[in-house]
Amino acid sequence: MIPTVPSRLPDSLKTPQTFRSDGTQFTYPGSYTLSTGTGQVPTNTCQSAFACVVYPRDRYAGTNFLGASFEERVIDDATTKSACLSPSIHAAIPNFHVARDRIVNGVRFLQGTSVDSAASLDINTDFYRAFHRGRCYELSINLATNSFGSFDPGTVREFTSKDDQRVRRELTTILDSFRFVSSRR
Repeated sequence: MIPTVPSRLPDSLKTPQTFRSDGTQFTYPGSYTLSTGTGQVPTNTCQSAFACVVYPRDRYAGTNFLGASFEERVIDDATTKSACLSPSIHAAIPNFHVARDRIVNGVRFLQGTSVDSAASLDINTDFYRAFHRGRCYELSINLATNSFGSFDPGTVREFTSKDDQRVRRELTTILDSFRFVSSRR
């Protein structure tokens, strides 16, 4: 009897990819899509990112799940530590709430959350900011859904809180792999 090979390998069996920029790096599953700001971003959860890793949307096809991502960006307007971590810089972020500090590979990040709802669209974001080597870095985990109640009954399955936790847990592994590295010039 010949064994059958699954048509889709689980992420644990795919080669992880490493994104490295000038001074930072992170690792992400090979089944995710990386966008580096050059060209179209395949989801509405990537905004103005330097690098954005997009969660595979097809895992929740047929639900009210729209997309999820991990982003890395540099906030050029925040040129000092106090400007980077000041509550006033978060004023432009809808419904931003500072939660606590989080250590990521030995670096302290200010962590906060944001919930942005418009019509039937909900975007929930966890932000992480740090001032490092004279630059303000912001990492984020973003998750977008349509309101389940805006669909006709029986047309889609609900993206549950358990699903939300699973997606966030997977994206948090990317966050936890983020590190500042020495630039080679």
